[in-house]
Amino acid sequence: MTPAVSSIPTTDPQHQFGLLVAGISAAVGEGAADHSQIAALRRHVLPRIEKVQRLNRTGNTAAMETTIGEALSHFTRVMGEQWQPDPNGQVARALRSRGVDPSTITG
Repeated sequence: MTPAVSSIPTTDPQHQFGLLVAGISAAVGEGAADHSQIAALRRHVLPRIEKVQRLNRTGNTAAMETTIGEALSHFTRVMGEQWQPDPNGQVARALRSRGVDPSTITG
């Protein structure tokens, strides 16, 4: 039985970080991003992911939440607000199997 699809709470940083990683996996790993978008993701999103990982180790939750929000915002700007993972792709299927609507990646 497939769980009901729901949106991720915007206040949950772990879920938001998971959406960010899923979005990058879908965009880059499933070929949805072109070379300029991949370069922009590396330039604007990757440094924030690395910062989130450092902040997580130090337990700075407030700064981590802010940085995740910034990273998601940059991801949405790079990929576009209407971007969605391939509905038949591995990432979208994995999200749906966990009860997550893949369209929530970009808000």
